[in-house]
Amino acid sequence: MSDSDINSAIFAAIAGDWEKAVQINTQLLKSSPNDTDCLNRLGKALLELGEKEKAISVFRKVLKISKYDTIAQKNIDRANASKPSTKKKDQQSKTLVTNFLEEPGKTRLVTLVNVNSASTLLKLSFGDAIKLSPKRHTVVVSDQNDTYIGAIPDDLGHRLSVLIVGGNLYDGLIKSISKNSVIVFLREVSRAKKFRTTPSFPVGSSDYLSFVREDIRDQDKPVVTPTEGDDDDTEDDHPVSHVHQDEEPEEG
Repeated sequence: MSDSDINSAIFAAIAGDWEKAVQINTQLLKSSPNDTDCLNRLGKALLELGEKEKAISVFRKVLKISKYDTIAQKNIDRANASKPSTKKKDQQSKTLVTNFLEEPGKTRLVTLVNVNSASTLLKLSFGDAIKLSPKRHTVVVSDQNDTYIGAIPDDLGHRLSVLIVGGNLYDGLIKSISKNSVIVFLREVSRAKKFRTTPSFPVGSSDYLSFVREDIRDQDKPVVTPTEGDDDDTEDDHPVSHVHQDEEPEEG
């Protein structure tokens, strides 16, 4: 089971391509029949396709392997309850994933810190859209109902807080969850004029991993050029507009 195959299974699910998710995870299980992550992904895909009994059977297999697997139990409970339509959510997730894949250099994969309780996290699903709220030294992440999920780590969080307050726009979604961990995708939607040469996610940082294909990673390195004489510059945003990609944007 390769990382590439696992990523393909995850992205099929996030994009709402449940038939493909079933196909990939079924294939993966041939070599690792007791892989609970793979089984949970398969069960989730079957559930989204309306294959309730098959999904429950898969989740019960997970519980035989790992008695206290909360993801499997949560999905069994969900299968036994009424299930709202996911069409709108799937379309939103598919659009977001497409954007993440097609905009290298403007996306980042981030593990949140100071996450909420396990009972709250396990109510989330991969592909769920998230909200970003800037604070003085970080950015708080919440779900669409404004329930706190976690925070962006301080170094990147402070940078994004300054950029958001200054006018940058971002969106994001949940990539993976467990009872004590959440990984999210972040994407720069638009950049404020005064930050036009300041990338949200500096290229070359080793602390965070941008989700970009290797064959196009080097094609998107930002080029910072002098802007002296630019009529759009003002005295207030001049220091920010000349920030190097690896420097911290100035507040103000």
